[in-house]
Amino acid sequence: MIRKNLIILAFTFVSFFSFSQEPHYSFIKEIEKETPNLFVADSLYKIEVAKITGEPINPYRTFTPHRELGLAFNDYYHWRKQNAYHADQNGDIREHTIQQPQTISNRSARLNTSSIQALSAPTTDNIVDWKTQTSNVWNFIGPHETVSRFAENKTANLQSCVLTIDRSRSNPDVIVCGTQEYNVFKSNDKGTNWFTITNNIDINKRVSVVKFHPQDEDFIVFTTTNRIYVTQDGGINWVDTGISSSGLPANSPDFNVDAITAVEIIPNPTLGEKPLILITGRRGIWEYDLDTNTVSQYTKLQKPSSDIRMHPTNHDIIYVLTFDDTDNRQIIYKSENRGNTWTSKDGNGWLAVPSGYTELIISAGGRIGLSETNENLVYVHVIGNYTSSQDFGFIGLYRSNDGGGNWSLTDPLGPGEGASGYNRGVSGGTHINPVASYGSGIHQGFWNTAITVNPNNDDEVLLGGIETYRTEDSGVSWIRLSGGQNFDAHSDIQSAHSMIVNGTVETFVSNDGGIIYSEDFFRTPFEVKSYGLPSEFWGLDVGIFHPTITGGRNHNGDVAYYHTYPSEFRWKSMGGSEASTGLVYLAHDERAVYYNDAPDAIIPLTLDGERDTSISQLSPTYPKVRQDQNTPAYGAKKTLSGIFYYFSKDNERELFKIIDVGEALLLHTFGADTYSMEPCATNENYIYVTLKNGTNNSDPSNILQRTTDGGLTWSTVHTFSESLNFRLQVDDQDPDHVWAYGQDSSILYESKDGGTTFNQLATPPGDISELLFQWSSNNMYAFKTNSNLLYRYEIDNDTWYNYNSGLPASSLPMTMKVMYSENKLILANQGMGLWTADVYSNSSAIEPFTQISSDKTFVIESTDVFTFDSEVYSNFTPTYQWTTNATGASIATPSAQSTQITFNNYGIFDVTLNVYDGTTLKSSILKKVYVYPGCSFDNQQNNILIPLKNIEFWLKGDDLIENVTGQTFDNYITDFYANEHGIANNCGAPLQVENYNNTIYKALRLSGNNYCRIDLDKEYANGKTFFFVGHQDTDALNKTRPYFGHSTNTDFINNNKNILNSTSLPNFDLVKLNGSDITASANSTDRPTSPALTIFRVKDGTDVKFESLSRNKTSSASIWKGQIAEVIVYNYRLTDAEIEKVENYLMTKYNITP
Repeated sequence: MIRKNLIILAFTFVSFFSFSQEPHYSFIKEIEKETPNLFVADSLYKIEVAKITGEPINPYRTFTPHRELGLAFNDYYHWRKQNAYHADQNGDIREHTIQQPQTISNRSARLNTSSIQALSAPTTDNIVDWKTQTSNVWNFIGPHETVSRFAENKTANLQSCVLTIDRSRSNPDVIVCGTQEYNVFKSNDKGTNWFTITNNIDINKRVSVVKFHPQDEDFIVFTTTNRIYVTQDGGINWVDTGISSSGLPANSPDFNVDAITAVEIIPNPTLGEKPLILITGRRGIWEYDLDTNTVSQYTKLQKPSSDIRMHPTNHDIIYVLTFDDTDNRQIIYKSENRGNTWTSKDGNGWLAVPSGYTELIISAGGRIGLSETNENLVYVHVIGNYTSSQDFGFIGLYRSNDGGGNWSLTDPLGPGEGASGYNRGVSGGTHINPVASYGSGIHQGFWNTAITVNPNNDDEVLLGGIETYRTEDSGVSWIRLSGGQNFDAHSDIQSAHSMIVNGTVETFVSNDGGIIYSEDFFRTPFEVKSYGLPSEFWGLDVGIFHPTITGGRNHNGDVAYYHTYPSEFRWKSMGGSEASTGLVYLAHDERAVYYNDAPDAIIPLTLDGERDTSISQLSPTYPKVRQDQNTPAYGAKKTLSGIFYYFSKDNERELFKIIDVGEALLLHTFGADTYSMEPCATNENYIYVTLKNGTNNSDPSNILQRTTDGGLTWSTVHTFSESLNFRLQVDDQDPDHVWAYGQDSSILYESKDGGTTFNQLATPPGDISELLFQWSSNNMYAFKTNSNLLYRYEIDNDTWYNYNSGLPASSLPMTMKVMYSENKLILANQGMGLWTADVYSNSSAIEPFTQISSDKTFVIESTDVFTFDSEVYSNFTPTYQWTTNATGASIATPSAQSTQITFNNYGIFDVTLNVYDGTTLKSSILKKVYVYPGCSFDNQQNNILIPLKNIEFWLKGDDLIENVTGQTFDNYITDFYANEHGIANNCGAPLQVENYNNTIYKALRLSGNNYCRIDLDKEYANGKTFFFVGHQDTDALNKTRPYFGHSTNTDFINNNKNILNSTSLPNFDLVKLNGSDITASANSTDRPTSPALTIFRVKDGTDVKFESLSRNKTSSASIWKGQIAEVIVYNYRLTDAEIEKVENYLMTKYNITP
């Protein structure tokens, strides 16, 4: 569409210079002269306009385009734009384009300086509608728009973080905006559709300001933190230059605003003269010179400044909001002669230093609000802290009705919170803080600051910070529009703009969710105007068998796409806030998804459906997935059978395995910090991990470990000589074939012996941050984050190729996935949405896609029956064969698509499904199942070390940690069997969980405070053999503190020091401490004060009862004081041999010496 428009424009120029078939107007004759005169041509133009429209001729009015009157008037507008700057003081134009008709390709010549180099070639490469672009490699797939997560097909204000917006006053249909991540977008239809005008510019900084020339829709300026960019042809060509702060005062710590805060383009009243372009910022004010493409310090007013605003209809009037570091006040200056002179307007009611203070606490700048219908009306939104941090970033809204001569603070109880404090926790009212977050007081200073005035009502103002508010009484009272109130605008307002168009007040607001629009100053629900603006993805995952995409986004929560949605790439919001998250499970046809910041859910089949959160939740029962937008390799890694492996968000040494929706297993705890991990996609026995070589953050992660038995045992196979953080990829066809690469380096190694030895491969064209192996192919893909470099690597011939065709110049790849069902690459491009490309060549052995599911993957009884099912995607009729490595297992239907298996033993077992095309094996998928209560395996023999049946009670510190950390004293903890036990009062909060005896295993510490104990879920009366790992503090031997307590019975009673006293000892025929039999002396042996294992076996025919850990009857003080690591209670009398097994297991586990 854009290219078509440009072609039409080129023909327009041709028709103009060949004299169109319209009437030969007098102004056309003038500009055909060898030396046309701009003043004469403008006068003739106005006369012709008056003839047609009947409007009076105003000789003092500057030129106004009337393109609606016909082609000649449109042509004159473009001719004037390109030649006005060449007019001398008499209006004569001696260099103009009539002799050589100007085309798009040479428009930049009008700057008349050979020293300026255009940023990009004079083509249309900067103006691209990503939605319709068809590149030969990469193409944009959205989301173009986000739909509400509720049961409605309603566009949500959850799309793109738009930092700045401006609207052309010469053509109100044209709008520009700048996004947080490095692009400027333009709309020619009042925000209905957006396209980029900086596609070929590597901006690499967030766009802080966009601004139109007030009389020229094609004259656009934008700034970043240290550069200014200018186009005079609507974005076809750009020039840029740096903004230097050299020689200006250093940043004041009390003036917290952006480096560049605002831009104003002030037209020159003398026709043909260049405009004055002023830039304000944290260090001062600058002036941009159009002729020389240079920026210099503005000498007529040089102060740190947070805003500059020219009156929309009277260009003589300009206001600047400056900062005075002598008292930290904002001071407003005014010019009434287009910036030639300035006068401070800080008297008569303006912001003053608080009584008794010498300065304001801190200034965070502010914004100026003007009305196009009342040039005397001025509002100033001042932010900062007036007398304390309790002002929460808002000082006040000031109003002047006489152009700054006199001021009034619109809130009579201010400035700041005043003596009464803000009226917080309400959605509207008087004396509230319209800047800070509703209720909490959190604010983000200048980052979220905007104001716009209703030009039809001087008392109506829209004001923003984290929240968005509207006042109808000049700031006395407010109505909240964001955060779930009154139409639910996204939080974090960035800019606002109001204008009367055809008698209607039209208001645009940009925020962290995109752009919203209202024609009644937000009295009724707004319209979202973000179609085509890109999202910033921090997380990404895709389906293996279905075209499913999901991911977490900066500012705008989680979003999902399913292949049943319409083709316009509107995606479904799934909740959340802003996190690097999103995993696609195999369940529910790959519509089941996991998020760190929102409930696990099922993606609805239609856009008007609602997410289903009834599925099992992975969090908080298990630690959240460790994912980081700055380090994508931290995310979960998926196998072809849909199994995820991930490092814990809370403890990066813990490796978990997601074995089903909502079900995870702690696979291993490493002895050093982990960095990256990669499983073999088709063989779950093989997992590789890199570990940090040291304890400091700067130490490299260059130690490579692997497991070949699914995580039971690990060994170090290699240590890289380079001090780099290494990441990995594993061949799905050969688990011993591994690639390792140093993060942000050009080092790539290959191993074909499981990581024992490595050979260095061809050097990549640039440093690599992430490498992606395409399963069963000759392809790998790589990129460096924070750069636009993306490569393809051919494995067989060890050769690299560039692979970024079609991507914008400012691309910043974050992470990439392969969607095997479609043979597509999906790229999360920071701040620029998702992009897709065909894989260079299809995977050869991935088909058929096979997945195994089971009704359970973890049981505690060997006789439990597992039901297995399979899905196979293929172009042939498959046959099946189920096998397992479990000796004695029973497989009901080994040749069916689904089967049932009873393992009849304890252990970790492999279940394999072989899929055949006739007699040819096409795929083999393995799934692990777990038949045991969760511990006690012999690492070498894979044998159970302790009896696993008839366990009455089992509590371990490792089971407690998820429930205890951060909880209050009146909550509960959960044992291994999911029984809930209450934590009694006075234990303190949070309870302490510590590593026991310098092992990796946890212990719960009880404080010994009065009444502090664990009340169990019931009375236990069937215990016969007791194992207790724990000890008391050295000062705990001063009173009775039994191992097990009961409200009435004294079966485990002891005295001040001993383990049992003489009345309880007869209940037991065996008492052991750290391997020694102390049955005869338990009533005289001190309770242990160092790591210990105590064993009790009840005499045959005797019953004992317990209901707490641990309290003597009703005593408030006879309470356990010390650590409890593990308690196992069997409901039968173990033999001496069985006791020895459990004893050896526990003493080895906790490093307890006899």
